[in-house]
Amino acid sequence: AEVPASVEYRDIVIDLGIGGRIQPTFEGSSDYEVLPYPLVGLRFLRLPVVGEVVTRESRAISVYPAFNFVGARDSGDAAYLRGLDDVDFSVELGPGLSLRTGWLRAFVELRYGITGHNGFVGDAGVDYVFRPTDRLSISAGPRVSFASTAYMDAYFGVTPAESAASGLRAFDPGAGIKDVGLGSLAEYELTPKVRLYAEGT
Repeated sequence: AEVPASVEYRDIVIDLGIGGRIQPTFEGSSDYEVLPYPLVGLRFLRLPVVGEVVTRESRAISVYPAFNFVGARDSGDAAYLRGLDDVDFSVELGPGLSLRTGWLRAFVELRYGITGHNGFVGDAGVDYVFRPTDRLSISAGPRVSFASTAYMDAYFGVTPAESAASGLRAFDPGAGIKDVGLGSLAEYELTPKVRLYAEGT
């Protein structure tokens, strides 16, 4: 594929931005909060000998940084949490990999909680991608998330001590599937250097 003029003399191009995200205050909460959300994307990468390995055009493989934030959970946040341990605000970081062929794109992310739950959590999905105009791209498809035992214990587990303090039955969850659902992403090129994103799951 022809190298875009904007990156002809560069080996790496990264998109940076900021957005807002509406999400449950903590896992299982019926209350929501708005958090600032950084946008980071690897748009173009050229390596010595190998050549171009990441582009936004026809290349099939894309590598990117994956991150997520999960709000803190305090035992005073809801009556049903009384007697349960608090969980600190979690920052999750890790790699993401996207594969694209034709109108389909598949992705997988694996993140580690460097604060809060200190477990592994990941997401995977397959999207149908279409471009109604040269500037607008829309993708949608199924999603599944999975998590390690450390993550599940932090948000869904009830230890014997917590059971005695809260009146809830003791529960020791294992690793496995956490969520199943649908997701969609719209990307609009406002100018050659500015893009707008909207995502829902």
